[in-house]
Amino acid sequence: MIHEGYAKTYEDRTEKFKKRSGICNKKSSQYDKSDFIYLRNIMPSKCDLFYHIEEEQLVIIKTNPLIKREKNNYENISHPFIPIFYGTMKDGQRTSLVIEYINGQTFDN
Repeated sequence: MIHEGYAKTYEDRTEKFKKRSGICNKKSSQYDKSDFIYLRNIMPSKCDLFYHIEEEQLVIIKTNPLIKREKNNYENISHPFIPIFYGTMKDGQRTSLVIEYINGQTFDN
C-alpha cells in the first residue's frame, strides 16, 4: 500500500491541477494523528513523511513557528507547482500543516 502511495507521486502535476480546478485550498480538513503512519524525516527542518491511510497517499506533516502565515499562504495560492494544502493536524498543543508530498529533488541538490 505504501508503494501505491509512492506511485501516486509520479502523476502529472499539471493534469492533476486541471482535475482539481475549482477546488480551492481553503476547504481544508482537520486530521488526527491516528489517520497517518509515520515513514521518515524529510529534511532537517520539521518536515516528516507520513502515509495517509484513508486516502492511500503520501503527505508531509510540517510544524513551524509561522504556521498561521504559511497556512494563510497555502489557502490563498493555487498553482500546479505548489503543494496542495490538505489541512491541519493537532497533536496536543501543537498544530501542524498537512500538505502534498512531491517526490523529487530539492533546490539544494
